[in-house]
Amino acid sequence: MLQPRQVRLGRMTPLERPVALVAEDARASWVLGARDDVAPAVRASGPAQALALVLWRRVAPDHADGLAVEGDAAALRTALAARLTP
Repeated sequence: MLQPRQVRLGRMTPLERPVALVAEDARASWVLGARDDVAPAVRASGPAQALALVLWRRVAPDHADGLAVEGDAAALRTALAARLTP
């Protein structure tokens, strides 16, 4: 929710490689840096709590309980290094 606003306000550049996020317990998913012309480079899935902790940089993806990362983990690290939140 916050990442598209950060791009719109010019606080961050758009992600070159989108990241798919799937909160399995909440039956919800979204794509950071969603673009029609580029498929997500990586998919992080697991409990909503684990995803929230990773996105707010409280826990590294490889230490988040129940989080599975499929695809290019470097794309996830790059996205997490960006200014996703204000």
